[in-house]
Amino acid sequence: MKLTVASSEAGVTCVDCEGDITQSDLWEEENPLEKLLGEDKYSGKVLVSLARAVYIDSAGVGFFIGCHERFTKAGGMLVLHSIPPMVNHIFQLLQMHTVLHLAKEEADARAMLVGGRP
Repeated sequence: MKLTVASSEAGVTCVDCEGDITQSDLWEEENPLEKLLGEDKYSGKVLVSLARAVYIDSAGVGFFIGCHERFTKAGGMLVLHSIPPMVNHIFQLLQMHTVLHLAKEEADARAMLVGGRP
């Protein structure tokens, strides 16, 4: 999994996620999102595009659940969007829409930042 900051403006940080989101990518001691953005970003608004994600396993799902919880506790918001079919299938099977903020595309994700849910 490769995370890069696509933009940061008006209090919203946009992150691109590329490749597989698997346990082998998450073995590092440091949280990859925290490593990229810093601990203080949990109180902010972050949109993560999964458009170039290929696959996600249970560790990847757990990673996003953990990040979501940290954002919620700090008063911030994490929204995943542009989810490809393979990853979306896993999210649907696990009913992640009941836990995570998921949006079809970036415009929907930005709307969620204002209203909580589309």
